[in-house]
Amino acid sequence: MKLWRVNIQIKIRCIVMCLMVLFFISPCLLAQTQQTIEEVRVVGNRRIPESTILYYVQSQPNTIYREDLARRDYRNLLNTKFFEDASLKTIQGELGIIVIFEVKERPLIRAIEFEGTDSFKESDILEKFKDMKVGLSVDSPFDPSKLPKARKAIRVLLGQGGQPLGSVEVKTDRIAGSSIRIVFHIDAGPKVRIGDISFEGNTVLSDSELRNSLKMNKAKGLLTAFRNTDKYMEEKLEYDLHVNMLESYRSLGYIFAKIGTPDVSIVEAPRGLLLMFRKTKQQYYLSIPIEEGEQFRYGSFKIEGIENLDQELVEKVYNVVPGNIVDYV
Repeated sequence: MKLWRVNIQIKIRCIVMCLMVLFFISPCLLAQTQQTIEEVRVVGNRRIPESTILYYVQSQPNTIYREDLARRDYRNLLNTKFFEDASLKTIQGELGIIVIFEVKERPLIRAIEFEGTDSFKESDILEKFKDMKVGLSVDSPFDPSKLPKARKAIRVLLGQGGQPLGSVEVKTDRIAGSSIRIVFHIDAGPKVRIGDISFEGNTVLSDSELRNSLKMNKAKGLLTAFRNTDKYMEEKLEYDLHVNMLESYRSLGYIFAKIGTPDVSIVEAPRGLLLMFRKTKQQYYLSIPIEEGEQFRYGSFKIEGIENLDQELVEKVYNVVPGNIVDYV
């Protein structure tokens, strides 16, 4: 029994001694594994001030070095779009870790040139760049990811001018080590005009009546050349269908008539024989689906709550006659 108690006491003493050793040694070990930052350096910058770059860096001198924070700083620098590339390095200094961010600045755009702009002015392109927030301008850092959006903006202009088959190529030239020139080569392509407009699902109004209801979209003819109504634009067609054409249905009581998504295709079609009426070789063919719905007529009509006025006289002002077609325009 005494021997058992002695063993217990010895074990307790050993545990206490181990805890005391850990208590005094662990801070030393922690100090060895967690080093402070002696310095944060930026290498490779020319135009961008070091103070601007360090604004995006959270790792600071005289603080504990954290690898996860340094990597986050590295990603922050890449996200600024100031640099083509960046790298993170660390070296051992006299008093701690030296954190080094090595950067490669994006070149500046010194010139933006357009070749083949006979269909529109250079100012029109720059204005479209602004509208579509392309983000390309002289004396700004060059970001190649913006070039596809710039090409799209020019193709939008071509489409608005009736030349949707045109193409846009872009080339970049290094003027100097830190400058670049962007050249857009534009091939406008052939003119394309509306050649035919057809409808599907209509029984109340004929194709001819529906074409007449369209005010802004017409198949190419003598008058369309002067009014530019034979140029296809998606926004213009959408307004024409959902405002002008639906008015024709709503005036006849088809107040829930619907227009489906138009099928738009470019085909090579006959141009016609008469010179003044000749269509373009490439033509837009538009097919418009329609769901006419039911026709509505007025049922009973009564106004309630009138005390100081003649009720029949007020009802006549509305010109609602039971049995008549509902004119929803």
